[in-house]
Amino acid sequence: EECDARALNYLIGHVKLGLVFYKVKDHKHFTGQHRTELIQLLAMERLPALTVLSRVIVLHALQGLKLRANPSAEKCVKNILMNTKQDDLSELKTQADAKGVYLDMNKLIFDDIRSETIRQDILGHIQKEAARQRAHVEMGTNKGLLRKMKQWRKVLSDVDDTL
Repeated sequence: EECDARALNYLIGHVKLGLVFYKVKDHKHFTGQHRTELIQLLAMERLPALTVLSRVIVLHALQGLKLRANPSAEKCVKNILMNTKQDDLSELKTQADAKGVYLDMNKLIFDDIRSETIRQDILGHIQKEAARQRAHVEMGTNKGLLRKMKQWRKVLSDVDDTL
């Protein structure tokens, strides 16, 4: 709770966060809901301090844990995505899909998230942010010009899903 943003991002990037989420348990017979508290801390309370890469790592760890393993996990995923905007959201989606494993954004949104309301909220947010990015490009704003300079290409799929 007390470490600065730089140290927090360093820790997230250098520990096996999925393993930490797995090993830290919520115990029925003890007062602490330790896993839930850790997930809440990273995905809600300290989210503004997280870089895009750290957000991707947290999402990946939640996916590896299985969202159903924690009652608040879907809300945490929603919070991460809804509080990531414009080019940061594009970067998050690209990095989440570039991990080289089957735990990608498509699986996260359409398989792992069971709540139709949360899924629709996330999809609406992605659509809204895409429209905002297009408007910047069409109006020729500084953000739009910077966006044009980036290479936003992504392989969507191949025949046997080996890419």
